Amino acid sequence: RAPFDGWAEDTTEPGQYKDYYYPNAQAARTLWYHDHAVGHTAENAYYGQAGFYILEDAQKNALNLPSGNYDIPLALAAKRYNADGTLWDPEANGETTSVFGDVIQVNGQPWPYLAVEPRKYLFRFLDTSISRSFQLYAEADKKVGTRIPFTVIGSDAGLLASPVDTTQLDISMAERWEVVFDFSAYAGQNVTLKNTGKVGADDDFDGTDRVMRFMVGNSVSDTKGNGPLPSTLRTVPMPPPKTGIDRSYEFMRSNGEWQVNGVTWADVEDRVIAKPQRGAVELWELKNGAGGWTHPIQIISPTLPFET
Repeated sequence: RAPFDGWAEDTTEPGQYKDYYYPNAQAARTLWYHDHAVGHTAENAYYGQAGFYILEDAQKNALNLPSGNYDIPLALAAKRYNADGTLWDPEANGETTSVFGDVIQVNGQPWPYLAVEPRKYLFRFLDTSISRSFQLYAEADKKVGTRIPFTVIGSDAGLLASPVDTTQLDISMAERWEVVFDFSAYAGQNVTLKNTGKVGADDDFDGTDRVMRFMVGNSVSDTKGNGPLPSTLRTVPMPPPKTGIDRSYEFMRSNGEWQVNGVTWADVEDRVIAKPQRGAVELWELKNGAGGWTHPIQIISPTLPFET
């Protein structure tokens, strides 16, 4: 609901409070939360003020997907550290553009490892980085150069209509993907999750080509949710076909600020740049005019259906 969605200047001063109500009426999906204070969003997310917010429903639970110990959220991040091991401070060092980070973290741990069984797992990937995007792929250490296939079943908006098999997952800041990995063919082996590098405008470093390692055991303790994936996951209510562009938006950066069609968030009188009629179907064109900058565009609404 709009009153509880928050915005960049929705501040709570010392001694004040605000109750938020979330009906959680969306279909099952992987969400996340983070601070969004104007001028401090990136800084606060960089320091870890972010986390998962996961919704479930009966329809998804009936699909017999990996669950419990086999449903694992994985929050990706890229950090930079000082020589004494403390976290490098972007604000104190006058950084106003990007912090790509040379240390890859997953759930707060640098290049971690995870012991898994030789069976299916559901991984919920979230990119909490403030600048870095990833192109993820997996290789068994005994077969370097051969990518392991996996299956994407969900996105930011919940379950896909049907599973999608692939060997690479592209994920940018704030995006989420739900992916099923099957380790049954790799018992007793190590599987490394890697990053291709050279993604968008990202700067690469010695350690940014790898993300984490899965140490696959030799036995399975529970076979629940380890069967074949269903061919249909859900029926997605897509909008009807539409031709002709109704609105065009160019996202650009000027004078250290992000702008949409030349308007900044601070332009209070002009920042409402669209007022679609309730029930209307529109086709929007989104253009990156930022001159090398890369950042996903989030169309945020708890109920608004859209198709890309």
